[in-house]
Formats: sequence, structure tokens, C-alpha cells
Amino acid sequence: MRSKNRSFIFSGVALLLLCLCLAHIQGCGGGTSGTDLGGQTRIFGILQETDQSPIEGALVAIAESGETTVTEAGGAFVFITTLEAPQLTFIVTDENTSLSSESIAISEEIAEISVTLEFDRINSQVDTTNLETRSRPTPSPTPRGRTPRATKTPAPAPTSGFTKPPPGPTRTPTPGITKFPRTPTPTSTPRPPATLIGALG
Repeated sequence: MRSKNRSFIFSGVALLLLCLCLAHIQGCGGGTSGTDLGGQTRIFGILQETDQSPIEGALVAIAESGETTVTEAGGAFVFITTLEAPQLTFIVTDENTSLSSESIAISEEIAEISVTLEFDRINSQVDTTNLETRSRPTPSPTPRGRTPRATKTPAPAPTSGFTKPPPGPTRTPTPGITKFPRTPTPTSTPRPPATLIGALG
């Protein structure tokens, strides 16, 4: 009896956890802010009359993909789609009147589009104004290969403590003057005194 009660409790807890997980997944997928859409694009728009009064409850469709949505309060509408065609065209239906807009040139690099649609009933057209686009950030390429090594500068050779003095100035002989070797002066013989001369005579 106890084993049956425990298995019943375990199965109930497992079912409850499964329900919570599914609710969490649905809640994450329903929001648009803070989620990574990958290659998809957000389109934020406002539908209004030519006098700038908002149109609520109108049907807005993308001609290239066939996706549709209904404008909310203030004429706001949102698409989360994958842009595959090189252009984007809106078809607006209000009070059994369907009008198409001019085509907008687009690319796959666009992450967000903001646009205002004016429902011109007189000229039977939809004008696109206040068009703004934001591209996806491109990752910066990382260089491949090895980083070059820094070249080492050789250290200067060690010098001894003795430094040879620079040579002194050289004497240049004066032009026009010739130096001759000195001649030794002859030594004179000393003369004998007069008394010695008289005695000899």
C-alpha cells in the first residue's frame, strides 16, 4: 500500500515539473525583448491616417511572406520574421479597403526595422515614412597564425676601465723658416798673467 502511494506521489511531482517546464518555455518564446532571434528581424510599425490619427484593428500583411498581424492601440504592430526577399511590401486592409505600400529595399544583415505607414484613402496607397533600420553587429576577425617574436637587440660589448686619451694637437712647421743644427762655440785659451809673461821674457 505504501509503495503504491509513493509511486503515485512521484508521478504527480513529475507531472507538475513537466507542466512548469512547458510553461517556462512558452513564456520565453512569447516575448521579443532580450531574446536572441538569430537570423530573424524585428519590424516595429505604426499605422495612421494622413492626418496622423492612429488606426486600430486594421490588418497588416507582408506581401513577400504572407504573414499578418492586427494593429493595436495607437496603431502599433510588430513582426518577427526572416527576411529572404530583397524587398519588403506591406498590404493594409481597413474597412474592406486594401492598399499596398511601396516596396522597401532590405538585406539579410538588417536586425530591426522601424516604419510608419500612412493609409491614404484618397490616393489609394500606403505611404512609408520615418523608416529606420539597424544592422546586425559584425564580429571582428581574429588574426590567425603565430604572433611574431620580438627581435632582441644585442647588448654592447663590455669595455675595460682604462680609456686611451685622444691624441694631442700636432705642431705644423712654419713655412719659410729652416732650422739648422747648432754649431758648438770654440772655447778660448786663458791668457797667462802679466807677471808670468815678464818673468818668462
